[in-house]
Amino acid sequence: MKIENDKQVLDSNQVKGQLEEGIKRVTESKSNRLFFILGGFFLVNAFIAEFIGVKIFSLEGTLGTSPWGLDPM
Repeated sequence: MKIENDKQVLDSNQVKGQLEEGIKRVTESKSNRLFFILGGFFLVNAFIAEFIGVKIFSLEGTLGTSPWGLDPM
C-alpha cells in the first residue's frame, strides 16, 4: 500500500488478494458452507413459492403484462 499526500492508494492486486483470502476464510468452515447452502435454498424456495402463490409478487405485474389466467382454482 502506498501513501501519497495523506491518501491511501491501494494496489488492485493487493485488494484482490485480500478479498480472495477473506472469502476462503469464510468458506473453509463446514458450518458456514452449510449455512450458505441452506440459506440459498430457503431463499430460492421462498421466491418460487411466492411467484406461484401470487401472495406478495405478481409475475404479470412485475413484467407489466395482462394476467395469463393460470389460476387453478
